[in-house]
Amino acid sequence: MHQHAPAADSTRNRLLIAAGITLAILVAQLTGSILSGSLALAADTGHVAIDSIGLFLAAFTATLLTRPATGAMTYGYARLEAIAGGLQAGMIIIICAVIGYHGIIRLITPVPVDGTQMAIWALAGLIGNLVSMVVMLGRHHDNLNIRAAFLEVAVDAISSVGVIVGGLITRITGITRVDAIISLLIAAAMLPRGYKLLKEAGAILLDRAPSELNVEHIREHILEVEHVTGIHDLHVWPLNSQTVLLSAHIIIAEECYRDGHALEVLHQVEECMKAHFPRRIEHCTLQIEPEGHAAHETLEH
Repeated sequence: MHQHAPAADSTRNRLLIAAGITLAILVAQLTGSILSGSLALAADTGHVAIDSIGLFLAAFTATLLTRPATGAMTYGYARLEAIAGGLQAGMIIIICAVIGYHGIIRLITPVPVDGTQMAIWALAGLIGNLVSMVVMLGRHHDNLNIRAAFLEVAVDAISSVGVIVGGLITRITGITRVDAIISLLIAAAMLPRGYKLLKEAGAILLDRAPSELNVEHIREHILEVEHVTGIHDLHVWPLNSQTVLLSAHIIIAEECYRDGHALEVLHQVEECMKAHFPRRIEHCTLQIEPEGHAAHETLEH
């Protein structure tokens, strides 16, 4: 059994602190959106809600990732990273659609907006987001789930700046459509990140080979190893955002079993996987077999 627990206690604690700050921002901006009547601030509040859920989810996932593998779950909870990231991506896309719908409605039919309150409450949100980013700084590259949470807080900070600017423009000019425009810009900023996160999570859950690795190049490289005469059932897939797995059946001549080359081939292929590609493949399951053995295998890949 392997242990796959990339999240440390410090990562989980930072996520919980950031989640608490984000929850406070959520309450403040929700109050502000009601008092000011600002859709842009409400849109930013929805974004903060996603951040808050995502951060608590990331912290919960980080806790489970520290659990050791068992006989029934031989890789532990490594895949939870992708599941949590996918859930967060789905929430982002849904809230973007809701914001977009209401933003268009308000462009057509403007409603009164208090620009001063809109800017003040957004400023409070900006300060909170910056504090959350500082708390997570240094751990935000640990895995897909944590990276997503950090990016969403960063985007929310940018959104808060947009709401502040929109509030000031509304206060000075009295043009309430600015609020709807800002809300649509926030949705437009969130949507690509939601899509990218969903795509990354989906690739892991569907066992798609990482984009940095070309499976045919890996096949060709293995075939260049001395004494290797063929290869089949080659599979390359991510366990999570950090760990790549590979399995393959490698064919060598029968005399290699007598002169000791079989073990040499095994070592060479494993070393190649670690050193010759843009992303290290450290977990390899290799079956060395003689020519003609493939005819006895019933499962085709």
